[in-house]
Amino acid sequence: MKMTKMLLLGFSLVLTIGLQAQTEEPATKAAPAAVEAPQMRAMPKADRVEQRQERRDALVAKLNLSAEQTTQFDAINQNYREQMRELRQSNGTDRKAVGQQMRTLRDAQREEVRAILTPEQVEIYNAELDAARTSRRAPKGKRR
Repeated sequence: MKMTKMLLLGFSLVLTIGLQAQTEEPATKAAPAAVEAPQMRAMPKADRVEQRQERRDALVAKLNLSAEQTTQFDAINQNYREQMRELRQSNGTDRKAVGQQMRTLRDAQREEVRAILTPEQVEIYNAELDAARTSRRAPKGKRR
């Protein structure tokens, strides 16, 4: 009888610990970037294209680009969009190297855009880039 009570108590203790372990979240989680897809990639392609067009239109309006500047701006962006697409599709195994190449392309793209802008427009452009960077780093509920 005493042995049965001890076995029952031991079994219930093991069962309780096992159930509690299943309900608790693991102490170490995978990096969010590895688990969650970036917001833009989670969207259907048509929505991404539409959102990119809206951002482009808003920036063109804020910068008050001339027709010639708008044509140059679009050509620069199209050129770098294609280069970045090719780089992403190359499926490089070294993610750090691919990331560095993407940063290099983005920096070159921004410099080419700055080259077609007036000094006043460059100030606005830099402010917009800073605002976008700040927005990306803000907690999800606080983003624009």
